[in-house]
Amino acid sequence: MKTIGLFTFFFFTNAPFLFISCEKESIPYEPKPIDTGYLLSKVIMNNKLYEEYIYDESNKIVRYNSYFNTDTVVNFIEFEYNNEGKLSKKIFAYGYYETYEYNELGMYNKLKLYNEDNELTSETEFIYNSKNQIKKGIVNNSNGYVHNIYYSYDSKGNVSKRDEYDGTLESSFYKAEYKYDNKNNPRYNWDLATDVIQYNNPTETQINHMLSSRMPPHYMHKYKYDSNGYPVKEYRALVNTEIADTFEYIYK
Repeated sequence: MKTIGLFTFFFFTNAPFLFISCEKESIPYEPKPIDTGYLLSKVIMNNKLYEEYIYDESNKIVRYNSYFNTDTVVNFIEFEYNNEGKLSKKIFAYGYYETYEYNELGMYNKLKLYNEDNELTSETEFIYNSKNQIKKGIVNNSNGYVHNIYYSYDSKGNVSKRDEYDGTLESSFYKAEYKYDNKNNPRYNWDLATDVIQYNNPTETQINHMLSSRMPPHYMHKYKYDSNGYPVKEYRALVNTEIADTFEYIYK
């Protein structure tokens, strides 16, 4: 199966099959209500189109296009919704797709991943804490292998750490860590099913993938905001390298 790119992974990866706490408590941080004047439309990297976001008449995102410094789309994701307006399916450019299910309270509780041949490859179940935050994901793979995902949060309700462990819990083979500002993340306006909640914009992103031979990405982010606290520019630097890029956020 082909990958969809690191940046896409940060903002479109979701998690598994869910059992939820019956307690109804509010999350510890309530984000600013969706402002339709701040629907992210395009991201320009170093003065060239990098990403594009397309919405329907009700302002639900229906397609994501990635350009990655080319003049044509090199990757895309399409989004489908159920009768309640919740995300039900995400279709990736290479033919594989994810489906999403919800419990009786309307909370996201199951993710299923299918390959290009419509074969189920994994099913993830989420377990929630008393604050209605995902604390654990149980991933059941089609080959019988089971692994677990654990989540930590900061005081504003953002995911600060996401650890994937093998079945024995002896080693973390994938770890993502985040630090945040206190401003509005325009991508949260999408209100999509996701296991990585980011109300605010990441100021540091560090990924360690033990199964990858590539250098693990470690980014520092700095932003310029408008008067309403939404980012209009981002300076992203890859730690321990001279690689740095400037991004411009264009809103619908």
